[in-house]
Order: sequence, then structure tokens, then C-alpha cells
Amino acid sequence: MPVRTKAWERYVEGGKLGPASQGGWAEEDVSHLFGYPAMLLCYGDDMADHYIDVHIGLPEAILRLKESRFYPIGQECLDMEERILNLFKHYRFGNKNVAPDSFFSAGGRVEGLKTWYEQASLGAKRHASESRPKIYLRFDTLPPVTSEFPKSIYVISDVARKYGMKLHVLRSQKRVLAGMEGREEIFILRDKNDDEFELTASWKFQGVPKDPEKPDVEIQMTCPESAKEDALRMWDAVMTKFTTVREYYGRRS
Repeated sequence: MPVRTKAWERYVEGGKLGPASQGGWAEEDVSHLFGYPAMLLCYGDDMADHYIDVHIGLPEAILRLKESRFYPIGQECLDMEERILNLFKHYRFGNKNVAPDSFFSAGGRVEGLKTWYEQASLGAKRHASESRPKIYLRFDTLPPVTSEFPKSIYVISDVARKYGMKLHVLRSQKRVLAGMEGREEIFILRDKNDDEFELTASWKFQGVPKDPEKPDVEIQMTCPESAKEDALRMWDAVMTKFTTVREYYGRRS
């Protein structure tokens, strides 16, 4: 297991500096706790905390659950399984009978877990080739940090001119996606030190406090201006087809 090899090397190196840098180490078979083949690792980070890292061999996939937890300097790992086991009990695979409070990941979802903070990120990339440049798309969501509606790119136009940047705005408008009114913006920008203009397309929603159905959301696409035609076609497809995972699974069930 590559993660074990890397963690052990870090543990050994930390021991050369002393217990404050080494932390604890544990490795054990915890299959009896999870009901499936499962291996637990606990290894020290360089900031006096420990990583509790569990791999579980489910019929559908290998599930990895990881927790970062502070320990008093130099002490060994104790009570490693409790939180990870609790998280596992809330884990569900698939998309049938989805509960309203589900939190989705690439490998399934957790239900009924009352957490203080949830966030998710993912990205997709069209790699560059001889005939076409790279296009990168990313999606981020996290609990709201402000109730203020996203500002327009026009607010930085004076600053851009002052520092020799060239800004060309293609779109700056309110746009509703999945019942959430956010701001869509597409612009081309070049810093005076850049060789090529870069196109950025984004949609931002500021979120609604205490509403898990409406978190802070940002979708962004970036690419060289030379990929503008392909990028805009992809972007409009994303904007047109965007939906929530619950609506998506609901249509398929």
C-alpha cells in the first residue's frame, strides 16, 4: 500500500528529530469492526497531529476514510476507531432512496450526519494537444461565508487599466441555476507580463445561511483565448444542464 510506505518513511524521519516531530504509529486489521476487510493506519504529521487512515474493502468499491486529529506531543494513538466507525455507519453507496440531508462524494454519500462544516470540490480538464489548448473546469461548494451577492467584474476595470492589464467583458449578468440566483461572468484578461490573453467563465452563488440545500457555489472555467470557441460551447452546455444531485438522481430512479 503506497500510503503506508510513505507514512512509515515520514515516521522514521520524524524520529530522527525527536518525539515532537515523530508522533505515533499504528497499523492494525479492523475488519471485525467494519464487517468488511479493513485496514487502519495512524501516522504522525509534521504539525503534531495524526492522520487516522482507514481503507475498507466494500463489494462496490474500496472506501477510504481519513481523519486528522491533534494529539499531545509524543503520545501514541488512542481511541482511533470511534469517529471513523461512526462516519462509516452513515455511509451509503448508490443513489436509491436518497435522504434529504445526504452529503455526496465521488464514492457515495453520508446520511444523517450533523456536521459543522461540509465542502466539496472537483475538476475536469481537456488536455492540451498540438491542435488545441488546455481547458480546465472546476466546481467548489462550501458553507456560506457571506450573504452579499457576488460583485461584477466591472468593479476592477479601473484597477486593471491602472496596472496595464487588458480586460474585455463578454458577459456579466444574473443567472438562475437550479433555483439559485447567482452571477455569471465571462471575460478575457491579459496582464502586461503575459504572452497570451486568458478567458475566464464563472458562475457564483453566495449561499443561504443555515440552508444546506443552498451552499456557497462556484463554477469556473479557464483557458487561453485561442480556445474561446470550444470553451464557450462547453460552458453553455454546463449552464444549461446544471442541476442538483438529488434532482439528477430523482430523474433516473
